[in-house]
Amino acid sequence: MYKIYSNRIVLSDEIVKGYILVDEGKIKDIVRDQEPQEDGIDLTDKYILPGLINLTSTEYSNEINAKENKYFSDKKVFHTMDKASAEAGVTTNFNLFSLEELLKDQTVEDAIEQLRKLKAIDYSTVLVDHKTHLLFRLGDKLSNKNLREMIINDVIDFITCTGYFSKGTFNYQNQYMVQNMQQRYELNDAEASIIFERLTAIREEIALDELSFRIKSAKSKHIPFASNRNILIEKLLEEYKVRIKIISGEHTEETLNKIKEKDMFYGIELVSLTKSQDIISLLEHFRNSKLQI
Repeated sequence: MYKIYSNRIVLSDEIVKGYILVDEGKIKDIVRDQEPQEDGIDLTDKYILPGLINLTSTEYSNEINAKENKYFSDKKVFHTMDKASAEAGVTTNFNLFSLEELLKDQTVEDAIEQLRKLKAIDYSTVLVDHKTHLLFRLGDKLSNKNLREMIINDVIDFITCTGYFSKGTFNYQNQYMVQNMQQRYELNDAEASIIFERLTAIREEIALDELSFRIKSAKSKHIPFASNRNILIEKLLEEYKVRIKIISGEHTEETLNKIKEKDMFYGIELVSLTKSQDIISLLEHFRNSKLQI
């Protein structure tokens, strides 16, 4: 527990003098017109304000890839986006990148250099803290190697695994593989289906095995790891004793209850929240539980 003092604490309707009481990373209280007697951090004359953390900010990648911005430098585009974030009350942007999209037209070395430039921003010239959030899916034969390289090179601040890699794009390949097995080994539909399901299970087991190593590697670098698949989180815990404490996305009440029981953090986009058909019951669920959001 510690206390942060300033004569410029920004509240919703006024600027006050006093200190903020912080316990385990959470604001417990704001004490007005007093200075802490001990465990105090003096930030006199500095503005302190609670801000919004955008964990899945796509503004940067959208802006630098927009056709209308091709005549401007990346630096100019970045500062335009940075100002817009600050005006919206955002104090930390986790710039979201898909591993698949990031490596579509460049090598992993080029991607690492791109992310390194983002992390090397001169913070005396920007309004918002900028971090890197990498999204990836299991099963791609190169995802494990590329993710490892990015973790080793310290260019990622947050990682989310969204499940198994491009299942939709594998449909044609899967159909071809089943047909090939049937023709080559003279199998009927039922036999080919059993073999294919077993091969799929083995492929998923290998992907989970690799993921467990990547999570341990990320934890050694103090990089938070999340997933939007509860079944994936449960398998990792049961089979590899590896725990993911952060889950994202939209989930059923049954899953939310499991999250609460396991003392996990739950991240949900405000846009998704406002689109929820049952927003009142969802908010009640948050209010009546110890769910950490």
